[in-house]
Amino acid sequence: MKTVSYILAALIIWNSAACVSGEQEHFLEPSESPWTLQSLAEEETRLPCRFNVSNHEIKVVQVMWIRKNSNGVEEQIITAHFSEGQTESPAYTGHARFATSDPIADSALILMGTRSADEGKYICKIATFPAGNFEREILVTVWTKPITSLQPFVLVEGQSFRPAAICRSVAKPMAGLSWDTELAGQSQNRSSDGEVASIQFSLHPLRNMNGQKLDCLVWHSSQKGPVRFSNNLVVHYPPNALISGYEDNWFAEMQEATLQCSGQGNPEPQKFNWTRKDEALPEGVTVEGGTLRFSRPLSLTDQGVYVCTTTNEVGSGKAEIQINISESSPRNTSVNYLMMIIIAGVAAVIVLTLIIVIISVNRYYKRKNQQLAIELVEKKEEISTLSRQASIRRVNSGSTDNRYSVKIYAIQETQLLPPLHPSSYSMEQAVEIVRSRNGSAILPAEGRPQSGGSSRGGSRGHNSPLVSMYPTLTDEEEEDSVSPTDSGVHRGLMEPDGFENGGSETASSQISEALSSHFERANGTLWPKSKPNNILLPANTTLFLPPHTPTIHKAQIV
Repeated sequence: MKTVSYILAALIIWNSAACVSGEQEHFLEPSESPWTLQSLAEEETRLPCRFNVSNHEIKVVQVMWIRKNSNGVEEQIITAHFSEGQTESPAYTGHARFATSDPIADSALILMGTRSADEGKYICKIATFPAGNFEREILVTVWTKPITSLQPFVLVEGQSFRPAAICRSVAKPMAGLSWDTELAGQSQNRSSDGEVASIQFSLHPLRNMNGQKLDCLVWHSSQKGPVRFSNNLVVHYPPNALISGYEDNWFAEMQEATLQCSGQGNPEPQKFNWTRKDEALPEGVTVEGGTLRFSRPLSLTDQGVYVCTTTNEVGSGKAEIQINISESSPRNTSVNYLMMIIIAGVAAVIVLTLIIVIISVNRYYKRKNQQLAIELVEKKEEISTLSRQASIRRVNSGSTDNRYSVKIYAIQETQLLPPLHPSSYSMEQAVEIVRSRNGSAILPAEGRPQSGGSSRGGSRGHNSPLVSMYPTLTDEEEEDSVSPTDSGVHRGLMEPDGFENGGSETASSQISEALSSHFERANGTLWPKSKPNNILLPANTTLFLPPHTPTIHKAQIV
């Protein structure tokens, strides 16, 4: 008896293991049981179920979907038989269907327009021959999208601390809520149950808060990111009256003068009232909304304090303005001022232009003068250099060029040339001295010398200023002046080449010709002729010779 019991138990365990191993081997989808599936309300939900029919020894006879309620009662949804076709439960007609047209090959179930009531346990049963029955269990959880509402409140300036807006959301699982705002207030979560969430924002209302952002953000698992519900805070406050149109330029007889009153309030004011302080409005004035219009020319009696009062649903605001009316139009004065400004501007431009021109001209001539001064200095240096070179060439060459008349007298180092005045030497003594050194040289006769030649005649009884103003050289002085040591240096300076030949007729002729060509007698005195190329020096001008010679001579150029 015990042996039979052991055999039956072993068979039961073996069948159970065979069924489990057969389910694991033959079910392709879902891979395990129970299988958890999350669904979203109002969308299609697919419940997978697919049996492996590749084994030709096993044949699928029937597929059935069953819903198991919380009380354990099973409810048939849809059935598909391999020969009799499909049958549906009336409760699920139009709500449930197979995913494919061949439910034997793919037995997945589609719930169309999934509802929150569809949440529960679903079983896919497959009957085969000869392997028997197989099933898979699927647990379906239905999520609902957030249903959100935002309730703002209209606040009034000056009210106490109170809610400005409340945001509510219903979803499964419960949604998360937050505020996006820069307002200074307080946020408070007020969740009621597992699916409904609410949040509240409270503050002290001020007019500068009106229109500022107060958005509600909704966070949920069914969404990739937060969903924004936009909202702007509404704060009502009394208007601030403002008068425009007067700029202190009204005058008597002015036409079409108007005053405009505007109210900056929330809501915008629609009522305006104009009055004049301490007296009634003048005649000929009309009021159109916020505009006070003078339908006639202004008069001096129209001045005074005008008051505008504006009102909205919350309160009222008041503004006043002092109107002054002058006797004459300010246009003439403004025109005069404008002309004065224009004239002053033109004068300033002219003066500035003149100053610039003067400075420019001054700088130009200053630079020009500097350049001329530099050029003058250079010319002076060039002329001086050329003059010195020409003088040296004339003296050294001993030329008898008629352009210059130079007479050099050498004296001892310690002697100075006497002033050019008549001396006690007679003309004859001077002639004799010259002849003693130059042979037969003859000085010109008395009277004015004739240019272009030499004169051998003439009176010798008169004193010649040219000769008489220098003393006669002694024999020693003559020998010193023509000493061999000095001849190489001073002979060319003192006398031309003709004098070196001693008493030649040619030398005398040259001296006479030079005297007659370059000197003239006036009032009994022999004077040099005035020529453009003459070099005239004062009587006391001396020429110092180089200090290396033993005897230093001095020269006077006449």
